[in-house]
Amino acid sequence: MKKQQAPGLSDSTLSALWRKTVLHVGRNTCVVCHGGGTLQAHHVIHRRYKVLRWNWRNGVPVHAGDCHETANLQGIYAAPPMWRDYLMEKSMQIHKQYLTNLGMSESEWRAEVKDDLLEELGDRT
Repeated sequence: MKKQQAPGLSDSTLSALWRKTVLHVGRNTCVVCHGGGTLQAHHVIHRRYKVLRWNWRNGVPVHAGDCHETANLQGIYAAPPMWRDYLMEKSMQIHKQYLTNLGMSESEWRAEVKDDLLEELGDRT
């Protein structure tokens, strides 16, 4: 049986908030071509690394198609230089061990992730 999440902490809610935050932090500008318009939020480190899945530092705005493919090929270098070491260190951590080290439950971690995203957006609701 699937574990029920606290309201506002579901995968889809956190993913939507992550996308909004990534585009906001990236000033709605593609990191590849520096254009605006309709953008996607690209995970620098693959989202299967749960420690970084909803970390806004692990996302960059890109256009679909060629720009997104270029960001995929750039890998860690698609991220701003100031975040690269942080992302590499975090990607090495296994999620369960990460939570154990923090002394947090999955639900507490999700709430903290949500607060971090909202704080970066300047919205503490």
